[in-house]
Amino acid sequence: MGDENTGTGVRKHLSDKQAWLRLLYMILFGIAFEVAKFVTFFVAAVQILFKLFTGDVQPRLSGFGASLAIFLRQTVDFLTFRSEVRPYPWSAWPLPEVAAAEAAAAATVEAATPAKPAEHRAPRGGRRKASGPADDEVKTE
Repeated sequence: MGDENTGTGVRKHLSDKQAWLRLLYMILFGIAFEVAKFVTFFVAAVQILFKLFTGDVQPRLSGFGASLAIFLRQTVDFLTFRSEVRPYPWSAWPLPEVAAAEAAAAATVEAATPAKPAEHRAPRGGRRKASGPADDEVKTE
């Protein structure tokens, strides 16, 4: 009887229109993700050219890069079922101010995490002398 219930459950899941619609969205967002990766590399190339020729980066392009990073993150979250919210164009394009706020929040979390005290370790590479004068001390007899 357990096999019949399992078979019925599988048939029920295979006929779920929402799951098939989700698959279609996942294919579309997978394509969008690949295009966004290409755009990211293009933005990076343009930014390095600005840096080389002018000594500074283009702020508007930097803001677009921040928005693009948020879009990529939202897309990955949707593709991996971490979120049910569909990214742009089904939701608003992410703003760079949001990226700055998220980065500040992440930095606050990192700063609030206490650092582990450094462990004292003996130098590697050889034995230490158990007794006797240090190398920089002069022996007097």
